[in-house]
Amino acid sequence: MPEAIIAFLESTDYENAIRLAYINPLAKADALEIINIAPSGRSITVHIDKPGKYVLVLPLNIPKKLDVAAFPNPYKPSKHGNKGITFTNLRQGDRIRLYTITGEMIYDAKVSADGNFVWNVQNNSGNKIASGVYVYYIESRGSKIKGKVAVER
Repeated sequence: MPEAIIAFLESTDYENAIRLAYINPLAKADALEIINIAPSGRSITVHIDKPGKYVLVLPLNIPKKLDVAAFPNPYKPSKHGNKGITFTNLRQGDRIRLYTITGEMIYDAKVSADGNFVWNVQNNSGNKIASGVYVYYIESRGSKIKGKVAVER
């Protein structure tokens, strides 16, 4: 029985995720049959016992939709104190930007720890922002989330 060995010349982040799959030429659609799940070391060995195509596949980790919330919204310092607006379910390294409704960026920051991020309702120069509606964009794990927050001074 013929045998094929696929070797990785260099170490990669993917070498433990790569799978070998078989495409059945008699199937109505291109149905993949995974035939080797876990490569050992830096090579995959497979016995070629069926006519058809063999391909390397790499599973994709598609990020889930993030469940980000911003509160209190609207934010009223007279009611909520100077606690700021909290954005939930963020991860270290996420980027958050806030813009005026006319598109002027007023705040840009990277999240320093997993969990909640509190925006002090100031611009990047440290000045309190005026009453109004602001648009936030969050880049997280390959996803982009946008929403609006309101500030009533």
